[in-house]
Amino acid sequence: VPAPPLLTPRVSRLEAPDRTLSTGVPYKGGAFEREVDACRPATSRPPEGEREMRVWQTQSEIRGPRARILDAMVAGCEEPPPYVAPLRMPHAEGWEEGRAWLRWRVDPAMRNGAGTAFGGYLAALADHALGIATGSVLGPREGFTTAELQVHFFRPVLSGELRIEAKVIHRGHTRIHAEVVFTGDDGRIAAKATANQVILPLAPREVTADM
Repeated sequence: VPAPPLLTPRVSRLEAPDRTLSTGVPYKGGAFEREVDACRPATSRPPEGEREMRVWQTQSEIRGPRARILDAMVAGCEEPPPYVAPLRMPHAEGWEEGRAWLRWRVDPAMRNGAGTAFGGYLAALADHALGIATGSVLGPREGFTTAELQVHFFRPVLSGELRIEAKVIHRGHTRIHAEVVFTGDDGRIAAKATANQVILPLAPREVTADM
């Protein structure tokens, strides 16, 4: 079978079909290869009972440590930033270069006095999602900080689940422009946000810590 475009074949060991990821999600074959690899230290040997099979390595995986961190975040085995737990932020469902997507079920604790989702919390969700998308286009010696965040609310969010999709619109030498869209269960856009991110060079010790 020919390789998909922009992919490089490699041989990897994967969990057997009856195994379970550290997140409690049963391995079904094919869909969770990256999660399994992301949760396993690079120097560890695969447990007994695993089978060897050929999988495809994406361009994002080829990029190295930052991609592995994003994979681990999706798999739920990477320690999230400190703000995630107290703010009850969702983890990313998936990512690709320049894009990340999440889902958030409306939390009653994050409603305002009118019973709708607090706009400030939606802004925090936007910054969270935009940060993941932005991180996917940075080099190994680059960091970033948000210089500007604008949120536009189109309709109140009362209940249900929001799909949050962030993407990088433009990456320059010193700045990144990205946007995120919040879509409700009914398929209607509830809010949009845009951000300008400043790219920062990382010192060698920061690169080591980040990786």
